[in-house]
Amino acid sequence: VLSSADIKDGTVSAVVGTSGAYYVKVDPGYYIQSGDTYTLTATTSASSGNNETESNDSISTADDLTSGVAISGQSSSTSDNDYYKIAATAGQEISISFDGTTSVSYARWSVDIVDGSGNVLSSADVVDGSVKAVVGSTGTYYVKVDPQVGIQSGDTYSLTATTATASGNNETESNDSIS
Repeated sequence: VLSSADIKDGTVSAVVGTSGAYYVKVDPGYYIQSGDTYTLTATTSASSGNNETESNDSISTADDLTSGVAISGQSSSTSDNDYYKIAATAGQEISISFDGTTSVSYARWSVDIVDGSGNVLSSADVVDGSVKAVVGSTGTYYVKVDPQVGIQSGDTYSLTATTATASGNNETESNDSIS
């Protein structure tokens, strides 16, 4: 599922990473009666702005991030994890600014900065907020956006990742052992 929403009148959209055939599934909800009708119009267009592409559900399919450039995404379900990747050098701070729009007031996303092995370096449960980590080695790092309690299909967010030399005396990740 690239995108999903429970709607009466409205729009569902998805940005896809490759050309090909895509399908629309209309699934009647609980209140739909026999004989109810609907009209469906499907269109394609080039995406405007910087948007996530599906499927970006794992480290291996992560979308690229450019430091300081916002990217928009949406959750199609509570199991729709979105991954993004960004390069950083040893001693740099990766900072993620996250701005979400939810259907309910108690909803949250878990936003994690992870290394190439999937180890969480820093994490925060947010609607609007930030998460930061100073990395100990040069490499590719990942941002995982994980819909948590209350996130509804179609809830959207924007995130901006920046990399910069850390100032002051900072802990570096990963420092979870004495070796």
